[in-house]
Amino acid sequence: MTRHCCEEMTIQVNWNCDQHDGPFSCPDILVGILAGFQEYGLIIHDGALQASGSSSARGARSVS
Repeated sequence: MTRHCCEEMTIQVNWNCDQHDGPFSCPDILVGILAGFQEYGLIIHDGALQASGSSSARGARSVS
C-alpha cells in the first residue's frame, strides 16, 4: 500500500465509485496515482483517458 502526504490525498486516490466503470468516467474522482512511479495527477474529465501529472504532492492542499 502506498503512503500519501495526507489523509485527504489517501481518500482521493483510493476513492471507489459503484456507479461508474473507472476513475476517468466518474466526475467525483479528482486525483489519480501511478503507484509504480509515485506520480499524482489531476484527472481531466473531458471524455478522454488523460490526467495532468505531478511527481510530487508538495503544495497540494485541501479546498473546502
